[in-house]
Amino acid sequence: MNAQPKQYSDMALIKRIALLSKPFWGHILIIFLLGLLAAPLALLVPLPVKIVVDSVIGTNPLPGIFARLIPASIVTNKSHLLLFAVFVQLAVVMLSQLRNMVSYVLETLTRSRLTLSFRKRLFTHIQRLSFAFHDRRGTSDSIYRIQYDTPSLSYISLYGIIPMLSSVVTLIVMVYVILRINLQLALVALTVTPIVATMSRLYTVRMRPHYTRVKKTESHVLGIIQEVMTAFRVVKAFGREETEEERFEQHSNEAVGQRVRLSFAEAAFGLATNLTTSLGTALVLYIGVKNVLAGKLSLGSMLMVISYLGQLYGPLSNIVSKVAG
Repeated sequence: MNAQPKQYSDMALIKRIALLSKPFWGHILIIFLLGLLAAPLALLVPLPVKIVVDSVIGTNPLPGIFARLIPASIVTNKSHLLLFAVFVQLAVVMLSQLRNMVSYVLETLTRSRLTLSFRKRLFTHIQRLSFAFHDRRGTSDSIYRIQYDTPSLSYISLYGIIPMLSSVVTLIVMVYVILRINLQLALVALTVTPIVATMSRLYTVRMRPHYTRVKKTESHVLGIIQEVMTAFRVVKAFGREETEEERFEQHSNEAVGQRVRLSFAEAAFGLATNLTTSLGTALVLYIGVKNVLAGKLSLGSMLMVISYLGQLYGPLSNIVSKVAG
């Protein structure tokens, strides 16, 4: 009886990959800390707009915390206050871009080294397997796993837990700030949360088997190439070139069709998610303008909330997709 491959739950798989990634934990920790810097920088993005709208163009005083941090010579002079807002805007953009650049380079370096490490381990392991295993599975399956599955393991190591934790921190910070600005707008903004979570769960459950099927089909296409090249003299001797070409084309077209159907499903899911979050933003805009007209909220504060929503729904979608997956 052939031994069946051991099946791992999602959490068990993540733990196993984390242990295999142990030599790179230092790099991953730095990437995580850089991810956490995104939250405070995101909080600073709409502040210059609020200052300009409420205190430079308008006549509203700066909030107490800003008034204490900004020198009085700037607060009392609108021209100086405008220049200060412009400076803050440029500084925030520069810091954000520097964070993105360092994070991108470090992620590329870590991902490449992780992939190489996984490939070496898998290559070593495959060489030690029995002839019976290779006869049963075929060498093309092993080649496919070394070449294409190892980058997926690196992706899970870097973009599985770390982005979700960073998104949780960002989400908590954004919700807290919006609650401090206006409780009603915060509650309205969060009404789309269960809708997005349900959509993500349904999508993951329905599409996971399709992703598995695509990988199997692509592995089979690679197997055809390997079989033909291994038995090249036999194929030539019996004049089977056209037959093998037709077999290759048939399975390749099947793989392409499956990929196209997957891309359509992914695009449809993205469209549905974006429409849902846009509905939340539209409701916040409607209620926010009503509050501004009623004198319950300043225009600058409403613009801050709208700006924060774009940075709130992104982490929200990331969290529910990771949990659902």
